Amino acid sequence: MDGALSEGHVILMESNTTENSQGGIVFVVDDDDDIINYITVLLASANYEVRGFNSVQKFLDEYNPRDAGCIISDIMMPEVNGLEFQDILIQRGIQLPIIFISAFGDIPMAKNAILKGALDFLEKPLNAIELTNSVQAALEYDAELRSKYRDIEITRARLACLTAREREVLDRLVAGESNKEIAKVLGLSLRTIENHRNNLLKKMHVTSYPALLRLLMAMP
Repeated sequence: MDGALSEGHVILMESNTTENSQGGIVFVVDDDDDIINYITVLLASANYEVRGFNSVQKFLDEYNPRDAGCIISDIMMPEVNGLEFQDILIQRGIQLPIIFISAFGDIPMAKNAILKGALDFLEKPLNAIELTNSVQAALEYDAELRSKYRDIEITRARLACLTAREREVLDRLVAGESNKEIAKVLGLSLRTIENHRNNLLKKMHVTSYPALLRLLMAMP
């Protein structure tokens, strides 16, 4: 495994004190089995769950969209290179954070990868501490992203439970209209509009109108 090891490997292997999995799966995609084995042993020693694939197609065939985690991918691979792999992930809506590794310090290539959403670009020989720090950051980013999407789906489900009238009142509130203005436009009493507004807060599980606005503003 030419140039893959570093002194950080020994440091990390000796500092394995955690007992539980770090959460999420680290998918390693590289045409070099030695690199896959090295990264697997390295990260497994720190209790990361690792799965290796020696081609992009094998990863795509086996990946389950429900799997949380991140990807470590070589950027110079035959058949499908790292940047092409990144394009495929984007096209398929696979939003796992990706860490590229390369034996060549190609600045334009690294810049291109980062601009398209890659989380990091590491040069070989890999430094174990640098790699694990990058992996941890990627897993935390993925967890935050998934939490955000769960919150969005919950908000959408709650919006779907609103009546047509409640949704109309909500849209007008968001547009900046007051209760009195909405009552006048809809030909309803002020008390009725206030009741609709209170029902909105209850159904959206918030305690105030500003909280409701913040919730809606977080929607894509």
